[in-house]
Amino acid sequence: MGSELSSEYYDQFHGVEAHYRTHYRKSTYYPLFRSIVRELREVHATRILEVGCGSGVLAQMILEQLPAAEYRGFDFSRTAVARAGERTGRKDAFFVGDARSAAAYEYGYDAIVCTEVLEHIEDDLGAIRNWRLGVPCICSVPNFLNAEHVRAFRRESELRDR
Repeated sequence: MGSELSSEYYDQFHGVEAHYRTHYRKSTYYPLFRSIVRELREVHATRILEVGCGSGVLAQMILEQLPAAEYRGFDFSRTAVARAGERTGRKDAFFVGDARSAAAYEYGYDAIVCTEVLEHIEDDLGAIRNWRLGVPCICSVPNFLNAEHVRAFRRESELRDR
């Protein structure tokens, strides 16, 4: 298993031009994104907070398909946050924040989206403890391990046990 990586690592990752310019419909995560938007509709989310927004690929889809909802997203990579603002034309919707810090959750959200983030954080449970009780959370983690992941869940039961 890998170890937690720095924000500088992700600044370099999100600095790659081709990565941040990809439209959400061309993303390998597009089927997942469609499910997330559907779930947000089903829970009647009006104030969405995205934990680990990256370069704003999912944010762009949420902002386009749920225009009445308020959206805020954060990432600990300054480059990712800048790219997300450029992608969506909504620089005010994004901020630099750490998922492990309570300060990142001060926005008055009624739904959390956290996709492909928790596997990168050693204290993932500490990050989750910052989330308000009773708020719908739409999360995903991969079922494979790579050098950027500190853990992986091969089976759904492993995820439930955690």
